[in-house]
Amino acid sequence: MTHLVKQDNAISRRYRYAAGQAAAELALLATTLVLMLAVAVEMGRLGYLAMTLDDAARAGAQYGSQNYTTDGNISGMTTAATNAATNINGTKWWGSSAGFSTSASSFCECNNGTVVTCPGTCSSGAPLIYVQVKTQANYVPFLQVPGLPSTFTIHGLSTMAVQ
Repeated sequence: MTHLVKQDNAISRRYRYAAGQAAAELALLATTLVLMLAVAVEMGRLGYLAMTLDDAARAGAQYGSQNYTTDGNISGMTTAATNAATNINGTKWWGSSAGFSTSASSFCECNNGTVVTCPGTCSSGAPLIYVQVKTQANYVPFLQVPGLPSTFTIHGLSTMAVQ
């Protein structure tokens, strides 16, 4: 009759402890990878919000820069900007962008960079009319990091000359 004898030598002990070491390494690596994925998602959301705010400001400025009639239509510029930001201003965006707001203005500038009241005069000819639209929204991150604020205000800005 053959008896199975359990070997208790240095080689068998090394393999027994190696399995526990691999599990510990996997736990540390998985935690690090999940944290890196969460940071990548946060950066993507932040970038998406910033691009959308810039695009909304550009849409409002494009509306105002169409001609000399629309450059003074402040409500039209803010409406165009708000309409361009509908994907972050409400429930469509999988985040929080509370506090979305937009403002618009127009101003005149001489060729040398001096800002004058509209309609104004310049020593080197007629001033150029510009429209400017500003947008902003509060970004609320999923990850709350101690030492960082719980919300960040992100801004968008676009300035265009009237055609």
